[in-house]
Amino acid sequence: MFTITHDLATAEEAFFFIHGPAPGVGILIDRVSLTVYEPPPANCYQLVSNNDAEFENGSVQGWKVNGGGHISIREGGYGASNHSFIQTHRTANFFGPLQTLRSECLGNIGDKYIFNAELKLLDEDGNPFVCSKSASWNTDLTCPLLSFQIDHPNGLKRAHFSNNYGGAWESDGWNQYRAEVTVTKEMTEALSVSFYLQGPRPGVSIIFDHVTLVAAQPPTN
Repeated sequence: MFTITHDLATAEEAFFFIHGPAPGVGILIDRVSLTVYEPPPANCYQLVSNNDAEFENGSVQGWKVNGGGHISIREGGYGASNHSFIQTHRTANFFGPLQTLRSECLGNIGDKYIFNAELKLLDEDGNPFVCSKSASWNTDLTCPLLSFQIDHPNGLKRAHFSNNYGGAWESDGWNQYRAEVTVTKEMTEALSVSFYLQGPRPGVSIIFDHVTLVAAQPPTN
């Protein structure tokens, strides 16, 4: 299994080859295939698929970029894990990691879900970056914001959920993002519903791991 890198995604052409045996040894190959890895689907209790970089064998499947940028796997994860996700090449503050949710899980108005994520930020030079939770929107110190994108028959709608976890942003440690999300009428009517993280100034990379969206009560569907 391998993950598409930024260089591979922007290359004019790419190829793979098999090597290793000693000179003079022939290589027989058969039934060669290259398919997209599909992680196990999320359920209606925990909606985020591929939510922990440690458990999906280095895959970023399920994650997309909002606006632009590149998502990959990096060394060092939350807790005792070895890996986490990172979005780099952010050239606008609304660029961030995005995931589309299962519409059938959002069919009941008033259902509540708890969003949790562990986050870090890096500046353009790869150094820890400290945002300010009290900073206004669209400033150099703006912190990450959880947003929902609702593709409604009447037009695209958005909802924003601020971080309820207190305390100043830590430069070297993991920072928890916690928010309560209530299913709205627009979400139940939507063609699709996605969430994404946005906010930090252009050039700042977002490291994220252990992302969950868990039902506050067992879902009825």
